[in-house]
Amino acid sequence: MELILFTMIKATKTTPSFTDDQRLIGDAAKNQAATNPENTVLDAKRIIDRKFSDPVVQNDSMLSPFKVIAGVNDNPMISVKYKDQEKKLCAEEISSVVLSKIREIAVTFLELPVKNAIRKATIDAGAIVRLNVMRIINELTAVAISYGLDKRAECAGERNTFIFDLGSGTFDVSLLTIQDKVFQVKATAGNTHLGVEDIDNRMVNYLRLSSKEIQEMIKEAENYHVEDEKFLRKANVMNALHYCVYKMKNDLNKKDTNLKLSSQENDKINSAIKKDTNLLEISNQQSEIDILENHLKDLESIVACISVFDFSFPSTISK
Repeated sequence: MELILFTMIKATKTTPSFTDDQRLIGDAAKNQAATNPENTVLDAKRIIDRKFSDPVVQNDSMLSPFKVIAGVNDNPMISVKYKDQEKKLCAEEISSVVLSKIREIAVTFLELPVKNAIRKATIDAGAIVRLNVMRIINELTAVAISYGLDKRAECAGERNTFIFDLGSGTFDVSLLTIQDKVFQVKATAGNTHLGVEDIDNRMVNYLRLSSKEIQEMIKEAENYHVEDEKFLRKANVMNALHYCVYKMKNDLNKKDTNLKLSSQENDKINSAIKKDTNLLEISNQQSEIDILENHLKDLESIVACISVFDFSFPSTISK
């Protein structure tokens, strides 16, 4: 028997999707997954031979964009909308959708009806699309066969080959010996929950914040907002105080101002200026906002009583 390898035309993935008027397979399904997530089915084989109440199925269904519901005898069913009707499909039926595309491509490639094609669930899926399944080989064995045929000229004598497949939903490994046209599987192993999607989900769970952490962040943000408002208020008061002290010093240096001030007024102004200058230079940011505001109000009252000053306090500062 001669083994012929052919590729899936425009369907390099095994992802089926259901739209209003058609079924899409592979890249065509993948390309519209973002806009039609609830009808795009990924990794359906994970639920094969499991019950809906199985914790694994329950956990997977929480992470899946499509809906998984309980069917007869607690079998998990995938609910999709196809041609405006809800369809409930088991994993084998989902697999049959993919196999039907493979069958279609095979017929096109061979130009003959497929009679012999591609264990229990996979055989059932094949039967749905009228495939007479004689023997099943897993994906890794198929890869090894492809590798062995491609490298046949380079492989002199018996050769041990280790194949691993890290897919979107599974991680599988196989150890085979290849000699001439004989491929012998020595061992296989796999994990249906160690694919790229599982790695992504575990990273999300690891990085995801807990409710407690989120509440703490909200509280910290609120505290920061309060402290920020206090800082801005204090900065405004200090800027106003700096401005008033500068203006009063400047006005006092004018000859006309000194002639209009009494000795008592002059002493009062100089005392206030000196006190506020010391407060700003020595205490600076350590001063309490209430103290700064009281000093600013004192200066404001002095300016209000002595008409020689030609400036006014900013309205945003006076309280």
